[in-house]
This record gives sequence, C-alpha cells and structure tokens, in this order.
Amino acid sequence: MAARNAMSNQERECLQKELATHQETAGQGYQSLHKDKEAVKKASNSTIITFDMMQNLPVPTLTHNSMFYLRQLWEYNFGVHDCTTDSATMYMWSELVAKRGADEICSCLMQYISNLPLQVKKLTCYSDSCFGQNKNFEMICFWNWQIVQGRFSQIDHKFLVRGHTYLPNDRDFSHIEKKKDTAVVYIPTHWEELVRKVCRQKPYTVKSMVGSEFKDFSDLVEQHTRRRKDSNKKDVLISKARWMNFGQGVDQHGREVKHLNEVWLRYSYSLDESWSKVSLLKGRKKIPPATSISLPIKYPNGHSILKTKVQDLKKMIPYLPEEHKQFYIDLRTSNEALHEVVIPRIAADWSLVADYLEYEVEDKKLIREKCHHDPLKCCVELLENWLSTNKGASPKSWSKLIEILRQIKILTSITEIIVQDLAKAGVFV
Repeated sequence: MAARNAMSNQERECLQKELATHQETAGQGYQSLHKDKEAVKKASNSTIITFDMMQNLPVPTLTHNSMFYLRQLWEYNFGVHDCTTDSATMYMWSELVAKRGADEICSCLMQYISNLPLQVKKLTCYSDSCFGQNKNFEMICFWNWQIVQGRFSQIDHKFLVRGHTYLPNDRDFSHIEKKKDTAVVYIPTHWEELVRKVCRQKPYTVKSMVGSEFKDFSDLVEQHTRRRKDSNKKDVLISKARWMNFGQGVDQHGREVKHLNEVWLRYSYSLDESWSKVSLLKGRKKIPPATSISLPIKYPNGHSILKTKVQDLKKMIPYLPEEHKQFYIDLRTSNEALHEVVIPRIAADWSLVADYLEYEVEDKKLIREKCHHDPLKCCVELLENWLSTNKGASPKSWSKLIEILRQIKILTSITEIIVQDLAKAGVFV
C-alpha cells in the first residue's frame, strides 16, 4: 500500500511539473504578443495581426421542432485582427462556396495582404496551432512565396499554446456570439449583414468571399520540398514549433541574417534559443520556386454538398418566408452538378460517348444501338455507374478515370476538361 501511494505521489508530482511548464509556456506566448504589439508601434514599416476561424454559423436559424433532426447549412467566418489599428476584418462564405481548409485560409490571407499599405514590409502573425488550417506545410510555402515575390522582407508566425489561445479575434467573435441565439437568419448573406452591424463603436469590415477568390495552392506546394532534417541534421518538428521566421531574422547572437527560401523554427518564444534552419528549395539541385505562379480557382462551380444534407435543407422550406424559399429550391447535389456541368460538355461529341461505352461495357452491340438513339442518356448512365463503384474516391483515384479515357484515344485536352469538371462539380467528395 505504501509503495502504491509513493508511486501515485510521484505521478502527481510529474503531472504538476508538466502543468507548471505548460502554464509557463502559455504565459510566455501572451508576453511575446504584448511585446510585439509594443514594438510595432515604433516601426512604420511593420504590422502585427492575429487570425482565427470562428465556430460555424448555422443557416437557417429556425426554431421549429423538426430542426433538431435536420442538418443545417454552415456559414464560415475567418477573422483577421490588426493589432496596430485595433480593427477587425471578417471573411465570410458558406459551404456552398468553399470548404474551410488550408487553401481557404491562405486565400483569405492573400486578400488581406493585398489591402495592406505597400510600405509594410515586416509582418508578424499570431494564431492557434490548428494543423488543418494554420500550422502546416502549405502555410509555410505561402509565407515563403510572399517573401520570394518581394511583398515582405520578414514574416514571423507565432503559435499560442493549445488551451491558451485567447486572441483579439475571440473578443471580436464574442460580439457575434451574443447575437447568435436571437439572430433571424434564413440565407447565408443574412449573417454577413448581421456581422457588419454587430459592433457599433468600431464596425467590422466584412468581405463576402466568392468562388473565384479561393485559390488552389497545390502547384505552389509542389515547388517546395518538405524536409525532415534541418541544417544540423536534427528532426524538423513543425507540430511542436512555436515560432516560424521567413526572409530575415535575428540569430541567438543578435545578428540580423537574411535567408531566402528557408524557414527558421523555434520551439519556444525565447530569443536565446537557436533556430532550426530548414531549406525549402526543391530537390537536391535546390531549385528555387518561381516568383510568379498561376494559382487556379479551386471551386469555379461552387462546392457541392451531400445529397442527404440537401434533402434536409429542402425539408425546411415550408417553415421559411416565401421570399427565401427559392434559395433552398435551387440547391443542388453532387450528382445534379454532374448533370449540369459535366454532361453537356461530353454529350456534344457522339463518337466520344460511343467509344467510351464500347470500351467499358461487355455487350458492345447493344450499347452501340442505345448510344445511337440516345447518346446523352448513355453517357449519364455510364458516368453514374463509374461514380457509384468509386464512391468516396480520393483525388489519387482520378488517375483511373484518366487512364480509361486515354486508352480509348481521347484527346488530352478533352480528357483534362472532363476530369477537371468532375472534380469541380464535387462528385468525388
């Protein structure tokens, strides 16, 4: 019994030490934020921002009993708070427009940066450590690209400790949360109107994001290398990093050093800690990323939602005001997007439909006849069959469809159009 009590005491002491270290690190994070705020006030070429995603906002906000069993549409809100001017900008969109991943965060930040004064050359950012949105390799590539383009000379991105991430954005969001229970919202734009008016003393700037403003950063990421070892052959632990530095930084000896196409990492907020220096150059030849990269639109036809969710939303129509019913009547599923976006492109080429069906189906003669009488219907049946057998397919499995199309000697340009449209329509989600 005594040994058991002694062991529990040891475990208790260990946990208390871990808690003390955790709280100390969290305190250092807030101190760093405060010091950076004060430093920026003395530098006209610097600014400091914090950013965060708000909890999803439901649409519509009906109070009918049936709502408990039905899934609502989500409105997303990404907030950027300028600590220099103490102003907030909200980037808002619904899940019909885009998702809420790293591409979306980088797209919003790109919009924000485009509105910053050109004399701002040093940017300091604070955020939480959400891996899917803020603390990932895509964000590293995005910040490095801003340096390579010459937009900034130095970028510092610092991450607060989990559980202690109270940022100015949370204060901004609290004003919206207070109105959440009483808000009358029937369509996504109603939330945007509410957010514009929610803070009377210093109204928020609200930017309604559209599909063409969300970019696909995969080409940018491809021009960088994700390395597992730093310049000293030590493991690179992005998940544990508290501080990322790009462009130029001050080393532990107080010297200012320029470093292009490198990310410097620290695992604390201490100025005395040595940087973990990681090259981002592509491959063994150390190829630098291009200064100008074409970023394709990620959702040119919008982001389709699941059929079951659309069905739930349509069940709400009887409880909505007449003027807002059409919005829900017009909602389309992934399969409906297939018919509207993809099929019209393919149906125009009769030989394409016939050859495709002949390749895929055993009874070629019967399919030939069907295709001759109604090529559009046959094309629809074939594609729907492919989608049903490949339900939940990841982007990697698209290569299977590409290979099928190429084997039947379809022009590469047509192949790419078909596959891109399938992806954009959301039929693989």
